[in-house]
Amino acid sequence: MVVDLSCRYLNILASESNTIAISIEYRLAPEHDVPMIYEDCWTALQWIASHVDDDEKSINKDLWLTNYGDFDKLFIVGDSDGGNIVYNMAMRAGIEGGINENVNIYGSILAFPYLLMPIENIEQVVSYKIWKAIAPISEADINSSMINPFARKLLVCLG
Repeated sequence: MVVDLSCRYLNILASESNTIAISIEYRLAPEHDVPMIYEDCWTALQWIASHVDDDEKSINKDLWLTNYGDFDKLFIVGDSDGGNIVYNMAMRAGIEGGINENVNIYGSILAFPYLLMPIENIEQVVSYKIWKAIAPISEADINSSMINPFARKLLVCLG
């Protein structure tokens, strides 16, 4: 079994900080549209948040999360494309008032996130070309809020 470096780093970070870390597996572009990727991650966050409920009828609950998870201090962390996903999950949680009625995101860490902003000759930038290839046509513009954090005034709304 091969464990990639990001999983090893996550395991060390979780161990040293006395936290529970969950790595979400999601569908990848270009085989899948970017909104599907976000939806996979949102569904996973909702599954995590479902562990705060005492509903015995819920299926697929993880006892470790149920018994030891501190849902008042939920952080989401991602690097590169994961940083973009974290940004979009935080925005969605801000708009929807949390992950569910009981769980909010306490903090987010975006490590060198895959985000873009308008710059001169953006058409020549490789990461912009990649975005145009993987984004849905309606969101392929540099002013898409999926990729440009300054496209909408949302960051201040995350209380």
